[in-house]
Amino acid sequence: MFKSVMVSVKPRLNQADVKLLKGIFATKDDLKKLATKDDLKDFATKIDLLKMERRLKLHVSKAKIDLATRISRVATSSPTIKMFNDLEGRINRYHPTN
Repeated sequence: MFKSVMVSVKPRLNQADVKLLKGIFATKDDLKKLATKDDLKDFATKIDLLKMERRLKLHVSKAKIDLATRISRVATSSPTIKMFNDLEGRINRYHPTN
């Protein structure tokens, strides 16, 4: 019966609004005063971040290997744990779960 009609009204900005917005947001000139291209070179690039990530992964993998060797050293030095591992090995040999 009735058709709904949507009317869009574009808001108009006047000079007072523009002046207010310039006071809130930094302009291009303001940003140039804060940082130069040389300042931006101090930040890490994508390539630098990838290199750091590779180094971190290498350190983590070395730490995992070091931890595993320390745990195995402790496991083989304790007679109780050694006996338990031998017993578990025999059980798995004669009664495999797979």
